[in-house]
Amino acid sequence: MKDTSRDRHRGRLNGVNRMVPLLVVLASASLLFAIHGARAAETSTTWPEMTAEYRPWTYWWWMGSAVDEANLTRQLEAYQAAGLGGVHIVPIYGAKGYEDRFIDYLSPTWMDRLRHTVVEAGRLGLGVDMTTGTGWNFGGPTVTANDADAAVVHNVYQVAGGQTLGTTFNPVSTQALVAYSDAGAVVELTSLIRPDGSVNWSAPSGSWNVHHVSQKFSGRKVKRAAPGGAGSMINPFFGTAMTNYLVRFEDAFAGYNGPMPRAMYCDSYEYTSNWSPDLFDEFEQRRGYRLETQLPALFGTGSTDTVARVKSDYRRTISEIMTDNSIATWTTWV
Repeated sequence: MKDTSRDRHRGRLNGVNRMVPLLVVLASASLLFAIHGARAAETSTTWPEMTAEYRPWTYWWWMGSAVDEANLTRQLEAYQAAGLGGVHIVPIYGAKGYEDRFIDYLSPTWMDRLRHTVVEAGRLGLGVDMTTGTGWNFGGPTVTANDADAAVVHNVYQVAGGQTLGTTFNPVSTQALVAYSDAGAVVELTSLIRPDGSVNWSAPSGSWNVHHVSQKFSGRKVKRAAPGGAGSMINPFFGTAMTNYLVRFEDAFAGYNGPMPRAMYCDSYEYTSNWSPDLFDEFEQRRGYRLETQLPALFGTGSTDTVARVKSDYRRTISEIMTDNSIATWTTWV
């Protein structure tokens, strides 16, 4: 006998199975329409106003700063027509043969060209930024030897017990003179340097290594400097260097009677400095111990762990000096 109840049950299931895909399609379509509607509403109500900051900006190299008002306006209008949002002024070296048109950086004429640029950019809805210097990095003719990008000078002298140092040292430029014995004793000798450079010290018994630390100019000068901008790079790990460097800009802008640029910036980090005149003081203040007591480890001698820890503390210190002293001074001034 045919089981009609099973057929009827299968028929009802087939009907349900046919309905399930249809319901899934309808639910998916409803969800897609809801998402699309929400996104459309969000786009229509929250899309930000197209300001200069949303458009691309361009570096604007002022070669030799050989710029004049007519051509500054012409180029700004071209940039605005192309859809740019603003310009970054970077004065650099000039083109050969146009020396008679060069303008010295931050001179009254240069500042007047800056004023014209910012005024015209404002008229066109463009922004203007400028680097705090010419070429790269920060530096120029007012940077002194003490403020310039610096490299550490480190020498070691061996002294036997009962002997004196046969070398003289400059009492002004010497930042540390420290003796370390093979038995672990440490004697700081910096204050014992006489005016003639000799050291008022005889080594106790044992074998001693005397470490001398000073600094010198790294040789790093402003790259691609514009007229009026050539000179040594500043020391980024010496806050006083930044303070002194900004005096020139303070003086130039004191007589400036136009609208200010939107921002100052630094477009590159190409310093090679690894030392500064006040590094020992900054280190002790920030790390809680005297770096002078760990000079062998700083320069790579000693247990692997001690060397790694001292070098880590040194690197952390110079990083903090740059952010807390140099960059903070610059951004506060701006």
